[in-house]
Amino acid sequence: MIRENVRRFVTGAAMAVLAVTALLVGPGPALADDAKPTAVVLSGDDLEDSIEITAEDDGDELFEAMLSQVSWLTGESGRAATPDEKKLGPKYTLIVRYGDRDRYSYDLYPLAEGGPRAFRPGQQPDGKTTDAWFFGRLNMPMALRSAGAPLPDTMDVMTGGVGGGERINEQQEVDPAADIFAGMGGLPGMLAINAGVLLLITGGLAGIAYLARRRG
Repeated sequence: MIRENVRRFVTGAAMAVLAVTALLVGPGPALADDAKPTAVVLSGDDLEDSIEITAEDDGDELFEAMLSQVSWLTGESGRAATPDEKKLGPKYTLIVRYGDRDRYSYDLYPLAEGGPRAFRPGQQPDGKTTDAWFFGRLNMPMALRSAGAPLPDTMDVMTGGVGGGERINEQQEVDPAADIFAGMGGLPGMLAINAGVLLLITGGLAGIAYLARRRG
């Protein structure tokens, strides 16, 4: 009976470690979500032509930086009062595209007094919602300037989300997609740690089983 319980415990521990490893590695290609944005289109009064940005043509970093300005606004009810139109500064419209279909549209004001603002029109390309104002991300001016908007080149910017962040020098190279395993020697290092934990658990249980058998 004791030997059977030990065997079951070892099996459960091994399955738990494998599950943690699978979560860290992420889903395989077969589980990838196909319903994802494929492009964002930026337009504005001071832009001669609209600018289409895709991960394939412009790189994941620029595409994700632009998408992150509005991806969190879907379904939100608004977090800011209607601002004074005279204090908004230049307006840019960002459209999120899925394949060949426009789905979401937002107005961005990177130089608004008091910080960037974002507006979600109630009439959307893919349906209707409610008009809503938001405090924009603090790195909105830098993201739009990187995409091609003729915004002033400031000495430093604020990074991070709404209502917070830290000041950095613009000349400093920032990689928002940095490897989360970098501090642990990469993914192989994490897998090695998991394997070591599994061996330690198995060894300890084997010792317990041996002592239990001798006493029996």
